[in-house]
Amino acid sequence: MDEKLINLKAPAFTLPSSEKKPISSRDYRGKLLVVFFYEKDGTSSSILETEAFKDKYWELVDENAAVLGISNDAMKSHHRFIETHDLPYPLLSDMKHEVAENYGVWLQKTMYGKQHWGMEQVTFVIDKDQIIRGILRNLKPHEHVEKSLEIIKDL
Repeated sequence: MDEKLINLKAPAFTLPSSEKKPISSRDYRGKLLVVFFYEKDGTSSSILETEAFKDKYWELVDENAAVLGISNDAMKSHHRFIETHDLPYPLLSDMKHEVAENYGVWLQKTMYGKQHWGMEQVTFVIDKDQIIRGILRNLKPHEHVEKSLEIIKDL
């Protein structure tokens, strides 16, 4: 998703979640929402990012914000990842990468000279009216939560 799309309506979604029921972005109307897309459960960057969101989780809650992590991993993987890292927020499974495509974060990547499709590590800050107020990309994994908090505190 291009940064020029800030201040536009966030694409709605409903996905299977680690809470054993589907979660919809519409469930968060009237609340701030931080949605972070990450590549894969258990990678070093996903661990750093999810741990950073865990460390600042209650600060986000105090700002009336909810946190959702999205990858294309299966729910079984999400459950192990949550248990291993004691995450206080749900992870959603976008196995068909439809939501990632709607947000423009499913893209072709190159690793060790080979191309593959994958999730870009991007965080979206969405306001109470479901308008995108921040798009955070090209940051170190632990910086996503700090920048999200800065945006939220300015809303």
